[in-house]
Amino acid sequence: MPFYRKAMLVIDEHCGVDGRHIFDQDNKGWKVVSNAIKGRLVPDDDQFTLVLVLLSEKSELNVCHITLLDLSDAADFFATRSGDYAVPDFYGGGWEH
Repeated sequence: MPFYRKAMLVIDEHCGVDGRHIFDQDNKGWKVVSNAIKGRLVPDDDQFTLVLVLLSEKSELNVCHITLLDLSDAADFFATRSGDYAVPDFYGGGWEH
């Protein structure tokens, strides 16, 4: 597993209104992910090395994508997700970097 000096953690929840769980204001389940990688993939308790991005999209499919990438790849991630790159499904893994 890589160890990132500066990383971006993206939690991208796709669900219907009734299926919301990750960003529930009472639950805050997303904190479990960031806590699990501290000290293992990023420096422990260093708020300046881990960027947290919480995304959600209304969808009939209930799925949550969790992506950890080098912060230098953030622009490519968002360009790909927004459709600026000719990639039909970012999470499908059908593209080369």
